[in-house]
Amino acid sequence: MATNDLLRRQRELRGWSQGRLADALAELGGSPDPKLIGKWERGEVKPSPFYRERICLVFNCRADELGLIPSSPPVPLQKTDESVELGDIMTKFDPSRRRLFEATFAVSALASLSGSLRNEQTLAHFETLNDVSWSLSNTNQLDLAEQLLNVYLPKVSSLAQQSSPFQQQAASLAARGYILAAEVDRENVAAMQLYAQQGVFYSSLTSDTQIQCDALRQEATIALIAKQPFKALLSYQKALPLLEGVSPLLKSRMYLGLASAYARCNPILYRQEALRYLGLANEHFPAIPEDDTWYLYMHSTGSRSVLHLYEALTYDDLRQPKDSWKALMQVDGLQPKMVVTDSSRLEFLNLQAKTSASLGEMERASTYLESSVHAADATGYMVWREEAGEVYQEMCQIWPNELQIRRLGKLFTKTA
Repeated sequence: MATNDLLRRQRELRGWSQGRLADALAELGGSPDPKLIGKWERGEVKPSPFYRERICLVFNCRADELGLIPSSPPVPLQKTDESVELGDIMTKFDPSRRRLFEATFAVSALASLSGSLRNEQTLAHFETLNDVSWSLSNTNQLDLAEQLLNVYLPKVSSLAQQSSPFQQQAASLAARGYILAAEVDRENVAAMQLYAQQGVFYSSLTSDTQIQCDALRQEATIALIAKQPFKALLSYQKALPLLEGVSPLLKSRMYLGLASAYARCNPILYRQEALRYLGLANEHFPAIPEDDTWYLYMHSTGSRSVLHLYEALTYDDLRQPKDSWKALMQVDGLQPKMVVTDSSRLEFLNLQAKTSASLGEMERASTYLESSVHAADATGYMVWREEAGEVYQEMCQIWPNELQIRRLGKLFTKTA
């Protein structure tokens, strides 16, 4: 087995002995012998998933950057027959928007046939497709956004991997496209993570700190959904040096993510850090978020409703259900007081059910949970339906003998 020079180099760059690295890992709940670290570096054994996560956190690097997993090129979205797919998509738009798509598609299709057309005009049309895809997502038209991504994103990704004067612009488009691809997927967390990782890869080919930061934000967000808080914290921490160059809305959203990740990793050890970042998020949130330069890409993940959602999530992880409920009621998933996306509404409903249970409010918890399941079925968000099932299990532990709770179980025994 090959030696792991990447891991050894990161240790030596810090002037650490193998014993010092063992101490750092012990601070995160591990107990490795320095001899075991030597075996990792010599390639005799591989770190377990438990230690891989903590090694990444200690060195503030991704697993592939430390030789812990193979490094692989990004995998493009599934290619489709563009003439058929885009035509089908265009029929669902009003005539004026359809004409825009027809003109855009004419150029984008030619771009794949002639290298001479890989110019600013071609990329400008790809920019239009990208912006329309984001607009569709922001108005809950996720199926159309996903179909459009499948048409143009593989082309942009291909251009981004080719050396040219326009490579950075193509990479920027690809990064934003994969960030969106992770956003619109409603049921496959593994696919979301793959898309988010590709967003980070393509953002690294640009010099745009906003895109690099947003790609890391999406990677961290999906890690939290996948219940990998240490991985999420690593991605957020990698973005910290970039925050001076990003918009106030994106900066606020990054602070929200850091608050949630710290609270979820260890609510006792990191309590003050979580509260500090929560304060910074509120401090930097713009008075008029719609005027923020990054608003198109933050409409569904950086809105005021999301600010209250992350406040509630952080307080929930800090075991402060009353504070969590106060934040949740700023929006309310049952009767929203402000505009929310379908995904955010489901997160509110699940968390309101969970928080109600923590506060001993069985009737209220049941109402929110039932609403969440019906809404998830209606919108196709299996990710949040699964989370509703987890909330239900918590309710069963709190009220194991209540008939009302047992009746709710029927919501989770449906066959697909």
